[in-house]
This record gives sequence, structure tokens and C-alpha cells, in this order.
Amino acid sequence: MANAQKIGTIKQFSPPGYVDDLTPKQAEDWSATISGWMDKEISGQHVELPYRNPLTQFFNGRKTSFNLDQRPASISWIGFPKKVNLLTAPCC
Repeated sequence: MANAQKIGTIKQFSPPGYVDDLTPKQAEDWSATISGWMDKEISGQHVELPYRNPLTQFFNGRKTSFNLDQRPASISWIGFPKKVNLLTAPCC
């Protein structure tokens, strides 16, 4: 008999670098931001890129169930750097 998979969603996205000095509210706000970005990437609905197609190969782990026992793959490319810089850089 094959092993049963643990299927579910994640509670929240971890902060970058697994920072551990965020308050619970800050951690939830960070997770909600990432979740929103994921939803926009998946839907293809962008103000900046109005003609981009939806990205059907992506999913939001807070909303879409998946195999929680699956080992994560290393990300070998730079992800979201410009967007993070633009949205979090201090003004002026």
C-alpha cells in the first residue's frame, strides 16, 4: 500500500530569510502581501503588464491544497527582486 499524502494549505508565507523578530501582526501582513502578489501573478491581472497571460503553472499555497509532505525544490533564479525593491524602498 502506498503512503498517504498529507494534503492541505499552508497557514502563512514565512518572512524573507526566516526573520524572527516580526510581531504576529507583521508576519500576517507580510504573508497577506505575498498571497496577494501570488494571486496577481496567477491571474495575469496587472496594471504594469496589462496584456500578460495568466500563469496557470503557479498556485497560491494559502488557497490551493497541495502535498504538504513534498520536499520543496530550491529556487535557482532570482524571484520578485524588482517588485520587492519598488514596493518596500523608502521614499525620497
